[in-house]
Amino acid sequence: MTLRRDQHAVLRLALSLLALAGLAALFELFARQAPYTPLALAALPGPIQQLREAALIHGLIALVVPLSMPSAWPGGAPRWFVPLLVAGHILLFAVLLYAAATGRMAVQVWDPRPVAIVLTALRVLGHAVVAGCYLSWGRRLWTSSAS
Repeated sequence: MTLRRDQHAVLRLALSLLALAGLAALFELFARQAPYTPLALAALPGPIQQLREAALIHGLIALVVPLSMPSAWPGGAPRWFVPLLVAGHILLFAVLLYAAATGRMAVQVWDPRPVAIVLTALRVLGHAVVAGCYLSWGRRLWTSSAS
């Protein structure tokens, strides 16, 4: 089966996210070690776990998308689809990486620290962009299979 250029781009995104999930799982393992042991990483495991789970779930979803892209868009995906999907994932995972590195969860709607609210807003924006792309893909897939 020959893959189109847009399928390759989404497949690269999926593999990158799955690799990020693997790295985050490794860091989570070290963050969950007992304090003062040689393998202990002085970091909160919760934000790292959040990063790992999100990368794994988004990576698995992005792994399925290229398989059905020819059914959704026989002539190729729209020009905006792949760049917007990648940009949304970059924004989302940049926030999650920063949150994991600084020990924040990036879910605080009200917080005296201004950076926490900005992180939450950027995270919601990243999720909205990614969800919008996937909804567009799903809607197109639904309408093409109905006809």
